[in-house]
Amino acid sequence: MVSGREEARLIYRGVAHHLPQSDERRLVVDIGGRSTELILGTQFDATAMESYRVGSVAWSMKYFAEGQFTEDAFRRAEIAAEAVLEEALATYPAGSWEVVYGASGTIGAVGEVLAAAGLPAGVVTVAGLDWLREELLQARSADRVRLAGLKDDRRPVIGGGLSVLRAVFDLFGIASMQVAAGALRHGVLYDLLDREQANTDVRAATVGRLAAKFATDAAQAARVGRVARDLLRKLHAGAAVPEADRLERELAWAAQLHEIGSLVSHSDSHKHGAYILEHVDAPGFAQQELHRLGLLVLGQRGKLRKLEDALDDELLVQQLLALRLAVVLCHARRDPELRGVQLRTDATGATLTLPAARARTYPQSAHLLLEETSAWGAHGPEPAAGGCGLKVYTVYTVYTVYNEERGSMATTTTSTRARKPAPAAKKAAAPVPAPKAPKAKKKSAAPAVEAKAPRGEKEKKPKLVRDSFTIPKAEYAVLDELKQRAARLGQPAKKSELLRAGVMALAAMRDAAFPAQLDGVPAVKTGRPPKA
Repeated sequence: MVSGREEARLIYRGVAHHLPQSDERRLVVDIGGRSTELILGTQFDATAMESYRVGSVAWSMKYFAEGQFTEDAFRRAEIAAEAVLEEALATYPAGSWEVVYGASGTIGAVGEVLAAAGLPAGVVTVAGLDWLREELLQARSADRVRLAGLKDDRRPVIGGGLSVLRAVFDLFGIASMQVAAGALRHGVLYDLLDREQANTDVRAATVGRLAAKFATDAAQAARVGRVARDLLRKLHAGAAVPEADRLERELAWAAQLHEIGSLVSHSDSHKHGAYILEHVDAPGFAQQELHRLGLLVLGQRGKLRKLEDALDDELLVQQLLALRLAVVLCHARRDPELRGVQLRTDATGATLTLPAARARTYPQSAHLLLEETSAWGAHGPEPAAGGCGLKVYTVYTVYTVYNEERGSMATTTTSTRARKPAPAAKKAAAPVPAPKAPKAKKKSAAPAVEAKAPRGEKEKKPKLVRDSFTIPKAEYAVLDELKQRAARLGQPAKKSELLRAGVMALAAMRDAAFPAQLDGVPAVKTGRPPKA
């Protein structure tokens, strides 16, 4: 399926490729069953394209419903067609073309009937249209029409098609129209051939125009595109992926357009961008292609729940993962350091591995990647039966640290959820003083004891457990960085609190994501490390 303007562009391509090379200014008209396309152009370039909701089938059903041909039916049908097409006069004024061509369909059928009647072949004139109208009026109904050159499948819709064609001639002041050999199907074929080469693919030019129109950051778009394609190749390493070139080209276009929604509003720009792509006229793109680009733009950040219905498409999921990671890695709008970055897939999901030094150098990126882990772990698709295929995505960073102070080692996973500040403890209300109890009489067995006023109950403290464990050096350094980060955010935290937050995050993780997260923790030798 294509939009009306895209259909018009393809029609012009088909017609232009079947005409001699010329600098003439052309008006191409195509009357289809449901719509009429008007295109202005020179050589192979269309300069104005539009589609109008008036066609041979629609008009035949509305104005010749019983197949009856009358003067009144033709008059009403022609007036109605001109009412729809009248707005086109501003776009296609008189004098903006030198030659008028009619594509196949209604115009081709009318041309064949006129030629069979002895009129000049390949040309439709006002006189020829008047003659054909009189022939239909004499026949009085479609099933009684017997005209040489008129095919049986055209007989039921000839009345509506002729009405629309007469309206076009009258409204635009056309005296004669040449019947063109090319049509929509030819334009589609030529367009597919051009797609084989990137420099002739009209879609690339369309993406460039959209990016310029919505004032995107070209340098950032190119940066995200390079990183996304590199990550997609890493995902496909060693695997035979059908149409890999197409997937990379789509990913590059999605990266080029991923910020088009920012011109509407920076907030929820990914949603605005997806809406634009779903509704824009984009020459070269079929509607399903624009829909796929819209899904990638919509899913570039945020929760994945909004794309739940599309996550069954494994190739789309791979493109989406590569784009989301590229957006994260390029969030600072500078070229990211990709040395040592690995992205692989297996039956349980995808694993992103980064050098430990990168997390120390770019802690903000490390934070965003951990949030990405949470997004895929919480909303990624469930694994297929038998654990086959790329279904569950868990993206995480492997850190390694050593605790020099205590000489112990351990592996830790930093929490991907922000800690909420603990609610302030309410002060216990001061107890109401109780009257003093009277002194008890002395007894020989025990001294008298004065009764004390009841006090407020003390808050019970949780039982604590002390333990020691082994942790690699780089991971311990990350704890220090997280402490500094918490302090900057106005919420100081101890290392033990950071570890506890990580435990809480693991406890909240789904079973599907939990084993994959553990797989990313490198094994270390337990016990006290040897002294340096």
